[in-house]
Amino acid sequence: MRRVDASGATVDHHFTDGNPVTGIPATVVDQDWLNVMQEEVCAVIEGAGLTVDQTHFYGGTPTPNNTAQLLAAIKVLRSNVFAAIVGAEAGCTHADLPTALADSAVPAGSRILVLDSYALTATIVISKANIEIHFAPGVTISKTSATKGISLNANGVRLKGGRIDGFSGGGDVAIQIETGINYCFISEMRFGTNTTDVNDIAGKSAMFGNINE
Repeated sequence: MRRVDASGATVDHHFTDGNPVTGIPATVVDQDWLNVMQEEVCAVIEGAGLTVDQTHFYGGTPTPNNTAQLLAAIKVLRSNVFAAIVGAEAGCTHADLPTALADSAVPAGSRILVLDSYALTATIVISKANIEIHFAPGVTISKTSATKGISLNANGVRLKGGRIDGFSGGGDVAIQIETGINYCFISEMRFGTNTTDVNDIAGKSAMFGNINE
C-alpha cells in the first residue's frame, strides 16, 4: 500500500481538488499510485483463490465488470478462519449457534464466529472438544425461558467476547462447566444480571479478563 505523493498532494499525502483562484494545484493521479492500488486489491482477490475479472467495455453490448470480487474474497478468507459464521448477514453459514454446533461440517477443534444477538429458549450445549467461539462486539446472549445459558460439556472449549444477561431466576446460570470437564477458557466476556455468571463444577477451567456489570 502507498499513500499518494504525486504533484499536488498535501503534505500528509491526501488528494486535493485544487483551487485555481488561490493557485493550489489539483493532485495528479499518476500511474504508479493507480498500479499500486490495483495490485493491492488484486492481491486480496487472488489470495482468496479467485480469478480477477478482466471483462471490459470493448464495444457492442457492454458487460459490466464484477464489482463484488473484493467482497467475495473477504468472505472466502473469513470462512477459511471460521468453520461457521452465525447470523443473518450476507456470508453467514448458520442462523444460530445450536445449528452450527450440530453441523457435522463443524467438527471438534473448529472456530465459530457469532455476529448476532439472540434470546435463548433452550440451553446451548457444547459437546465438541476444543471448539472456539468468538462473539462479535455488541453481541448479547439473553434469557427467555432457559435456566442455563451455555453448557460446556466437552474439554478445551473456549468462549471469547460478547455478553450474557438475564439469567437471574432462582438457580439460573449463565455458563455452566459440567462435571468432569477440564481446560475450558472464558475470556473478554461481559456478564449482566445473572444469578451465577459461571458455575465451574470441575474447578479446573480458566477465566480471565471478564467484566461483571
